Amino acid sequence: MTASSRPVAGAPGDSPAGPVIEAETIFPIPHDRRHGRTRDLFTVWCGSNMMMLTIVTGALSTGLFGLSIGPALLAIVLGSLVGGVVMALHAAQGPMLGVPQMVQTRGQFGSVGAVPIMVLATLMYLGFTASNLVLGGETLRVALPGLGRVPAVLAIGVCSMAPTIFGYRGIHAGARVLTWLGGLAILYALARGLPLLAHLAALPRHGSFLGFLGALSTAALWQIAYAPNVSDSSRYLPATTDGGRRAFAACYAGSVTGSVLPMVVGALLGPFVRQDDVTGSLAGLVSPHAVPVLSVLALGIAISTAMNIYCAALSSITIIQTFVAGWRPGRAVRLGLTAAILLLSLGVALLAERHFFQSYTAFLEMLMAFLVPWTAVNLVDYYLVRRGAYDVASFFRADGGIYGRFNVAALLAYGFGLVVQFPFMTNGYYTGPAVPLLHGVDISWIVGLSLTTPAYLWLLRVFAPSGADGWDGRRVWTVVLLAGLLLPATRAGAGCLDDVRRAGVLTSGTGLLGDRIALWQDREGGYHGVTADLFFEIARRMDVSRARFIPTEWPTLIPGLKARRWDIVLSDIAITQERIIDGNVLFSAPYFRLYDHVIVLGDSPIRTMDDLRGKILGSVVGSTDSMVAHGLVAQGYGASVSDYNNWGDPFMALRNGQIDAVVLDQDSLLSHKDEFKSLRIVGDPLFYQAKPAWREAERASPYYLGDEGIVVRPACTDLLAALNTTLEAMRADGTLKAILKKNGVWEPVQDHLIKPQPTGR
Repeated sequence: MTASSRPVAGAPGDSPAGPVIEAETIFPIPHDRRHGRTRDLFTVWCGSNMMMLTIVTGALSTGLFGLSIGPALLAIVLGSLVGGVVMALHAAQGPMLGVPQMVQTRGQFGSVGAVPIMVLATLMYLGFTASNLVLGGETLRVALPGLGRVPAVLAIGVCSMAPTIFGYRGIHAGARVLTWLGGLAILYALARGLPLLAHLAALPRHGSFLGFLGALSTAALWQIAYAPNVSDSSRYLPATTDGGRRAFAACYAGSVTGSVLPMVVGALLGPFVRQDDVTGSLAGLVSPHAVPVLSVLALGIAISTAMNIYCAALSSITIIQTFVAGWRPGRAVRLGLTAAILLLSLGVALLAERHFFQSYTAFLEMLMAFLVPWTAVNLVDYYLVRRGAYDVASFFRADGGIYGRFNVAALLAYGFGLVVQFPFMTNGYYTGPAVPLLHGVDISWIVGLSLTTPAYLWLLRVFAPSGADGWDGRRVWTVVLLAGLLLPATRAGAGCLDDVRRAGVLTSGTGLLGDRIALWQDREGGYHGVTADLFFEIARRMDVSRARFIPTEWPTLIPGLKARRWDIVLSDIAITQERIIDGNVLFSAPYFRLYDHVIVLGDSPIRTMDDLRGKILGSVVGSTDSMVAHGLVAQGYGASVSDYNNWGDPFMALRNGQIDAVVLDQDSLLSHKDEFKSLRIVGDPLFYQAKPAWREAERASPYYLGDEGIVVRPACTDLLAALNTTLEAMRADGTLKAILKKNGVWEPVQDHLIKPQPTGR
């Protein structure tokens, strides 16, 4: 059978090419309503990618994944080229079938069998919409400092409504404008960022194959994530003989170009991003023209948001129509669902903003696992099995027409493709048992694509119609065999400690490299310092043959831990309830009693704490030292705080006259006294003070919050128990005290890591 369509009546006054406000929803576009040019697909996918979220994704390569600029750019380009092929193959289906992608999924999975895929796609649209709203609001706030957080997010939502209301035409028109405006903004940012290349090349980055594959996968997933909706933007084009091929070329070129350029900007910014503030870093790069550049990128986010809302509405209609076959929704239903989806996404955006950067990374990782087997089944069925010939009318029948309610072969192949990824998958929630054997590399998406394709072709042969009403023996044994293959893959992986011992290496992220007290390297590459001695002794006592540091920037330590780039974080991180609750991590018992000093140059006029009034303090982003510094400013001791990415930069800024005083811990002071002569302490030691919300938790804790501990993921309770047992043994036998004395940092306060326990009643 060939693709067919049935006309949908338009509203009075509709032009032959279609109404101003789109009337069609999920039903086939009649041939007399087909319009547009293939090259419009270039602008719709180029312009919709010219936004802040694309820049954030690029920043992951040199930020979270820790790559140097060369490997980062290579990963971005390769990932985009590979993922773009998958995306464009879906785009080519639009002109030939004239229906949204989720409707066409009924041809592979059956009318009811496709519903879970539609639900997944709708959740994906909601996730990207919320992400866009967060970044759009942040972009507006930087461009317009007087605008509050909630008004900024709401403004992006309002800007997204106009193209969404007009539908297909409105989104295409907006994307055409953004291709030019966004292109100019991105090219200007690139021109301003090129001088950074020399500085980036000199940075001591320590990227790994894991980081490269992570960055490549993220860029590929960015493209693959468009697969469920890309044909929605091409379904109005005329169904000419070469329409599919031309749609492929236009979408591929537009999406890859529109993604790679902003991602390159993000890669240039990644090492300089503080506290996940990519927008603020971009504003600094393009200053003094930050307002027009950020305004254009905010408008780009609005267009992309409109596209996601539009596709979410179509997908929602498709889900409902599955169970109400005679329902003929029009523009009123689409507009009503559009409003509901926008309101829901706004709620998610406003609630999730504080942890957006980490949540966005985990969202991408989980999204990959669910999209890969669906796209494999869809593309194999369209290009290899049916070769584009579908009975479109059957998509809308109550019984699924010739495709039925369920396609067992497609559903089994999808389940198989999903489950076989589990052993090779690592993300913020789960680590498969094969990942340690691959040294932390996540190859789940490659496994999913590679195995789902042949599995579906084989299952189609097994479940081909045989003329019998029931299942024959071959089908029964196939299901039994698949179940036997999949059950081992679904088992939870061994504990984190077992994974570490099996790999034979304990890895730790660190942002301390170069600190002459905490962690430094000799000319042969050997590690020394308090942290090194502690780390190697812990690994030895835990029966792990090797201990390996992975240097990175301070702000990426916790995100890197969650992304399984390292097993623990041993990097002088202070234990706080804020990090435990908001950061969703666990801490070991403390190994070092920590306090801060206010540090100035020897000839500084600052002699007392009162002399700090009106002065600029320097500290390290994301540290408890920074919390203490901001607390001093709140009390009137200091005008502002400049946060830096590593421990040496505040001292450099102090010497250069950029700041007036440094607020850092006693270890940092000892580490830099030789390099920065005549440093002087002002006032008494400053111990960490928990925020009012956490003071009850501090009172209940057996140790003092603010002291240094080892960080692990929440799932690694076995590893945490082993660390605590080891640290307690090292305290009891004097090893911990000996390590501190050896490195010149022991003092009587270190004997009070654990609070005195009350005796009696």
